[in-house]
Amino acid sequence: MNCENIMQAAQIHLVVATLIMTVTFTAGFTLLGGFDNDINSPNKGMGDSIKENSISCICCY
Repeated sequence: MNCENIMQAAQIHLVVATLIMTVTFTAGFTLLGGFDNDINSPNKGMGDSIKENSISCICCY
């Protein structure tokens, strides 16, 4: 392999690593179940599933 092929492979690996990192980072900050969008709700913007025990267990873990 010559130097150009090695540089091209390194660039491809960098793009793939960046995509994997972005998806992992986003999944870590996304609440399961979505958000409460009701205008009249006192919990507007809070997670819908945060009251369930399984979600609380995942958040604590």
